Amino acid sequence: MKKNHMRWRFFAEGIQNTLFYMLFPFIVLYLNDAWNPYLASFALAIISILGVISGIWGGIFADRIGRKPMMISSSIGFLVATILFIIGRIAGSNIMVFGSFGLMSIAYSSYIPAGRAYISDWLDEKEQKKAYVFTYQIFNVAVTLGPLIGSFIFDSMPIWFIGTSLVSVLTLVYISLWKTPEFQVNRKLGNEERMNANGKFTKAVVLIGKDKRLSIFVVASVFAAQAFMQLEILLPSTLLDRLSESTSIFGFTINASQNYASLLMTNGILVIILGSMAARLSSKYSTRFGFVGSSVLYAFSMVIFGFSQNYIGFFIGVLILTVAELLVVSTQDSYIAGIAPANQKAQYFAAANIRYSISRIFAPQLLAFVPLIRHEGAFLVAAFSSLISAFLFFMLFQKSILAYNSKVGQSISEKI
Repeated sequence: MKKNHMRWRFFAEGIQNTLFYMLFPFIVLYLNDAWNPYLASFALAIISILGVISGIWGGIFADRIGRKPMMISSSIGFLVATILFIIGRIAGSNIMVFGSFGLMSIAYSSYIPAGRAYISDWLDEKEQKKAYVFTYQIFNVAVTLGPLIGSFIFDSMPIWFIGTSLVSVLTLVYISLWKTPEFQVNRKLGNEERMNANGKFTKAVVLIGKDKRLSIFVVASVFAAQAFMQLEILLPSTLLDRLSESTSIFGFTINASQNYASLLMTNGILVIILGSMAARLSSKYSTRFGFVGSSVLYAFSMVIFGFSQNYIGFFIGVLILTVAELLVVSTQDSYIAGIAPANQKAQYFAAANIRYSISRIFAPQLLAFVPLIRHEGAFLVAAFSSLISAFLFFMLFQKSILAYNSKVGQSISEKI
C-alpha cells in the first residue's frame, strides 16, 4: 500500500476508535450511577437504534455524494461531541454527557460504511485484504488502549486530556478535509444525480434486502456474534465466580479481575501480531472454509469456557477463540466488497455493519439466564448459536444462492 492518503486514513481511524472506546465502557457506568439502571439501559438502546439508522443513511449518502463528504461530516461530529463531553463533565451535566456520546456514536456509525468503501475504491483485491486486516488491528489496539486511558481520565478530567483530545479531533477534521482525496468515479457524480438521490434512498434499501447473500451473511454473523461477544459479557462474570481466589502464574499472584484482563490482552495482542500473517494465509483456503471454520471454532471455545475450572482452561478457550477470529479477519470485509455492485458499496457495508448493532442488543441477554441455567448452560446456548451460524455460512455458498444472486445483483445495478 503505497498511497499516502490511505496511511492518513488509517491514522484518522485510529484516532476515532481510540476516542470512542476511551469513553464507551465508562459512559455505561456513569449513566447507571447518574440515572437508574432502567433509564440508562433505555437511553443506551436509543443510541444503538440511532446508530443503525445513521449507518444505513451514511452508506447511502456515501454512495450518492461521495465518501469524502461523509468522512468530513463524521469528523466534525467527533469534534462537536468531544467539546460537548468536556463541557458536560466540567459542568456536571448528565444530559450533555449523554448527548455527546450519542452524537459520537452516530458519527462513528456513519463513518464505517464510507471508510470501508473508500478502501475498496482505491485498492485492488489483494491490497484490500491487507488494508482490512490493518483496520482490524487498529481497532484492537484502540479497544485495548482506549479503556486504559479512559480509566485515568474519566473521573478526574486532567488538563492534558482536554488538550490532547481537542488536538486529536482537530487533526481528524484536517485529515478529512485535506488528506482524503475523493476517488475519481465518485468525483464525477453529477449535480442532477446528487439532487435526485433523495427519492432513491428507500428503493436502494429495499433492493439491497433482496440480495440473499447479504441477508444470509448478516443473519449468520448475528448468530456467530452471540458467541464471540461473550468474551466481554459472560466470561468476566464466569471468572469472578470460578476463580474468586488469587491464582499463581509463573510466580506471580493475580486475582480474578487481573485473570480476565490478561486473557483479554492475550486475545488483542495475538490478533495484532498475527493479523497480517492470517491475511496472507487466507489466500490458501476458501472463503466458505474461513466462515464455517470460524463459527465451529467459536462454538468449541464456548464449550471450553462453559466447563473450565482453572486459568489454563480459560486460556486455551481464548486461544481457540482467537484462531476463529483470525480465520475471518480479512475475509468478511473483502466478501462484502466482492458482492456489492460498484455503485452501492457503501450501502452494502452499512447493511453488513448492522450485524454488530443487532448483536449488541441480544448478546448481553444471556447474562439474564445465568441464574436459571448457570454459566455452563449460557455458554452452551452461545455455542449452539454459533453452530447455527456455521450452517448458514455453509448454505451461503450453495450453487442455488450464488445463481439466484448473479441475476439479482445485475438487477440491482440496473435499477439504482
